[in-house]
Formats: sequence, C-alpha cells, structure tokens
Amino acid sequence: MAEGSKSVNNNKGDATKVLANHEKTGSRSKSLEQKAVDEILREIKLKSIRAEAVGPSGWLDAPVKRTNKRFLGNTLKAAVKHNTRKADREKFQSEKKLLEMDYDKHPSRRPKFGDRKFIFKKPSSANDSKQK
Repeated sequence: MAEGSKSVNNNKGDATKVLANHEKTGSRSKSLEQKAVDEILREIKLKSIRAEAVGPSGWLDAPVKRTNKRFLGNTLKAAVKHNTRKADREKFQSEKKLLEMDYDKHPSRRPKFGDRKFIFKKPSSANDSKQK
C-alpha cells in the first residue's frame, strides 16, 4: 500500500510541475492558440467561397499531385552538368588570362604569330667538314 501511495504522490508532483510550466508559458500558448484558430477560420472562409462557386466538392481539399521524379532527376542532372561545364570554362579562361599576363610581363617568352613550337637546327659545320 505504501508503494501505491508513493506513485500517486509522484503523479501529483508531476501534474503540479506541468501546471506551473503551463502558467509560465501561458501567454505564449494563448497567442499560438489564437494563431491556430485564425488559420482555421481563414481556411473555412476560403472553402465556403469555393463551395458557393463549385458546389459541395469545394469543401474538399485539392488532391496533391505526385512529383514527376524522372523530370526532376533529369533537370538536376542537367543543372549539375551545366555548372560543371561553366566551372571548367571559367578555369580555362582564367588560366589563359594568367598566361597572357605573364607574357605581358616577359615579352621575350611570348610566341609571335607564325613561330614554330620546335626549332629544327641544321647540323654544325664541323660535321660538314669531316664528311667532305
């Protein structure tokens, strides 16, 4: 019997804690409750207007459309691919610009139009004299 009375006392203590906590947050819960009531009244007003125009089915919520997952997946893939190409292009252009800036600082390094990448040298004249 002593154990049963202890549990009742513990429950009473818990209930008083809940009530005390509710009194502390009373103004906040009242404003939240008022917002909920206002939202419900707004929905009822909209549904009544829709019911007058459409009929009794106006009270029902509109069915939620399912997401077209194939379209969404393809759109995301295309966006990622586009962003990757754009980043690569910007990287290439920035590297090109850096090379141009480096050439501007050191004009001797800058290749001129028509210059060859590789220079083929003629054999030295010392080799020519031995062959004769």
